[in-house]
Amino acid sequence: MNRTLNKYSGNIGNFILVTGVLHLIIGFVENWSVAIDILQSGIINTVDETPERFGFFWFEMNGLFVLLVGSFIQQYLNEYRKPIPRRYGYYLLIIAIIGCLLEPVSGFYVFIIISLPIIFCGNKNFITGDTMKSKEVSKNSSDTK
Repeated sequence: MNRTLNKYSGNIGNFILVTGVLHLIIGFVENWSVAIDILQSGIINTVDETPERFGFFWFEMNGLFVLLVGSFIQQYLNEYRKPIPRRYGYYLLIIAIIGCLLEPVSGFYVFIIISLPIIFCGNKNFITGDTMKSKEVSKNSSDTK
């Protein structure tokens, strides 16, 4: 494919996928002993036994959910060649800000960075970077000639 895509808006899903992978890796690195403890206890019905296990479980489940969202977004971008609607950037930004306020020492700041290309690239043509208004203006001016 010889099309030149906007390097930010065309890879938002990949950025989210990388975030999900890092989330999973960090969770295991920081809580390796908890993961081993869960495995040694037989895995099934063992996460509710301690707050550490419960926290580890949900941290890893959130990482998997981030992978799912990133995969879905990248699939959308690859198939439809259209920018993600701007409202989803605002949703992501709101979630990130709430996360940063409730847990300032966290990775929620990454989602602020990821939300910005969704918000600011949402009104541009995905392939060329031209705004839709400029195309309409040029089309209307050529119609009047």
